[in-house]
Amino acid sequence: MDEEWKSRKAEIFEVQERNLRRAEREEHEKATAIILDGIKRFREAGIEPHPLRALPYRGSRPVKTTHVGWYLKSDRTVGIDTEGHYYILSAPGDLMTRIKGATLEPKSAPLIVGRGGRDGEWFEIDKLLELRLHEPVAPARRPTA
Repeated sequence: MDEEWKSRKAEIFEVQERNLRRAEREEHEKATAIILDGIKRFREAGIEPHPLRALPYRGSRPVKTTHVGWYLKSDRTVGIDTEGHYYILSAPGDLMTRIKGATLEPKSAPLIVGRGGRDGEWFEIDKLLELRLHEPVAPARRPTA
């Protein structure tokens, strides 16, 4: 009985995991379609992409990245590139990253940006793109020294 229960429990977890992955993949596909439409609308409105910069884990001076696109949040912590990839703009602030720039991996695009974040601020991706169509976030200024 104990072995049967363990086997059944493992099977239930496996099904739940598959369902979760499928739901995440479907959400990403829907969000990416919305992002691609948003990019088309940005271009039609003449809102040009610009180099994206990431905030270091420690420190305040942004670091360059290898990506060009648009910021989605006004604090410049989330952005999309010209191909529709979604990024959390955060990177190490070590010397090598500052010299070479940060190469960020795209994240799975959510339908709700900021869900579960510490600040409690969240936006539906379509509403956020619409907001940025009317109120684009300016590129991060390079620090003057």
